[in-house]
Amino acid sequence: MTISQVDELWGAIINAYVHPQAKLPLSNKLMFKDIAKNLGYRVPETYKVIRSPAEINDFITDIESVPDSFVVKGCTGDSGQTVKVIARQEGSAKPTHRRFITEGGTTMYWYDAPSLQSHMLDIHSGKFSPFVQVYQTPDGAISQEVPWKDIVYVEEKLQSHPDMTKYLECGVADLRLTYWKLCPIHARLRLSTKEGDGRSNISLNRPTPNINMDGITTSDGILGENDFTFNGHNTLGITIPEFEECLTIGAEICHALQINTVNVDIALARNGPTLLEAHGGTAEWAGKVDVMKILGRIMDIEDNVKEIKDVETGLALGKRVYNNNRQVTLEEVAEKLLGRKEECEKDAPDASMED
Repeated sequence: MTISQVDELWGAIINAYVHPQAKLPLSNKLMFKDIAKNLGYRVPETYKVIRSPAEINDFITDIESVPDSFVVKGCTGDSGQTVKVIARQEGSAKPTHRRFITEGGTTMYWYDAPSLQSHMLDIHSGKFSPFVQVYQTPDGAISQEVPWKDIVYVEEKLQSHPDMTKYLECGVADLRLTYWKLCPIHARLRLSTKEGDGRSNISLNRPTPNINMDGITTSDGILGENDFTFNGHNTLGITIPEFEECLTIGAEICHALQINTVNVDIALARNGPTLLEAHGGTAEWAGKVDVMKILGRIMDIEDNVKEIKDVETGLALGKRVYNNNRQVTLEEVAEKLLGRKEECEKDAPDASMED
C-alpha cells in the first residue's frame, strides 16, 4: 500500500458517495460557518469579510475596528497555509506602523502592517487555493472551476479549554473527527505548537494521539515510533473534555449537510466545543495513521448500514465497530464500495441522507 494508492481510492470514494451539492459548504469556509451558525452551533465570530485589495487596505488602516487578537484566513485555502493567528499588537499608535505578534510568540513570527497586508493580498490572489473550488451558478446548476481569487476573512481568536492548556505551547487544541454515514470512524487530537505558529494542522506538527470512543487518547492506530510529549506533558491516556458532545455535533453536521463522509474539526475552546470547518480530504491519514483500521470500520458499517436510522443509531454503530480491527485490503474496499456505485447511492441511512 502506498500513499498514492490510498489517495486515489479515497478520491474515488468521495466522488461516488458525495453529491456535488454537498461539497459546496466543504469548499467554502464562510458558507460552512453560516450553515453551522444558523443550525445553532458555536463558531468563531467573524469580524471582517474582505473581497478586494481595496478592502484589504481599508482593514489595515482601520485595524482598531477589530480586537487586538484575531485570526486571518482564506475562504478556500488548504492545509492552514492562509492562517495567521495574531496574538497581540505592539508599537506605534498609528495602525500602519504596528507590529502584529503571531501566536508563535517569538521574534521569528511577527508581521508589520505591510507584511500582513501582503499576506492577505496573497490569499486574495488565490495563491493558497490549489484545489478546484465548487460553486453554484445562478441558474442552479453545479459547476467547478479552479479558483483564481479567494475571499479573506478575519475572525475571533479562541481561548483554550482549561483542561487542555497545559498540553499547549500556544493556541487551542482541536479534534479532527471523521464520519462515514453518521458513524465515527476516526478521532484525533490536534495540538498547537510554536513550530506551527499556533496552528493545529497535523501536517505542520509531529503526530498527536488518536482518541478511542471512550474519549481517552491512545497511540493505537498511529504508525511508527513517536514521542507524544507536548509542552512537557504526556498526552497519552488523557480524557478529552466534552468528547461525547463533540462526537454528536460532528454527526449532526453530517446529517445537516446530507453527506455520507466528512472530516469535522472542532476546537476545544473555553466557551465549549466550537466548530471550525468540515472537509472531505483525508491525505493526512497516509503515512501516519493505520488507514486499514479506518477502512475496516467502513466495511463493518456497510455490512450493518440498515441499522442507521438517525444520528443516535449512527453514533451507536460507529462506537460498536470501532475496535473490531477488521482486516481488509484496498482491493476488497474498492470492490465493495465502488463496484456497486448505483446500489451505494440507494444505501443512504434514510431518505434525508440520500446523495
